[in-house]
Amino acid sequence: MSKQETMLKRVKEMVEQEIERVVSPETVTLLDDISRGINDLKRLQEAQVPEGLKDEVAVTVSGMNAVPMQPKRTKPPYFRATVFSDGPDPVYVFLNDVKPEAIREAPLNSGDKLDIDTTEAKIEALFFACTTSTGQASLRIHLLK
Repeated sequence: MSKQETMLKRVKEMVEQEIERVVSPETVTLLDDISRGINDLKRLQEAQVPEGLKDEVAVTVSGMNAVPMQPKRTKPPYFRATVFSDGPDPVYVFLNDVKPEAIREAPLNSGDKLDIDTTEAKIEALFFACTTSTGQASLRIHLLK
């Protein structure tokens, strides 16, 4: 190690010792809290904001095979989706994937409305399936990108 490197190492050690002597553990905790708060503010500042683009989709569902929505004017992801069931039969709604469980336990009945609202654009796809193999349903979906 050169003389200059040894000197820098000593200075660094002295500075670290002085910081430990001057800064109390409570101050370190407070500075950590402030740092976390600043990071949270940065995340909020960088949060996604809806573009304001709207789209409407009509879906007809027959039976228990899942049917995807297929928007014509916009591409996912979306911030908000409102699903209106025009019936006649009940329909399950699946978010982003066809899973064993729907968004809510109870299906949408004729005349029901389901609002899906997210703080970030997380709605990639919606799928719909009737509760019975002979079920039929018409749906209208309003989307906000």
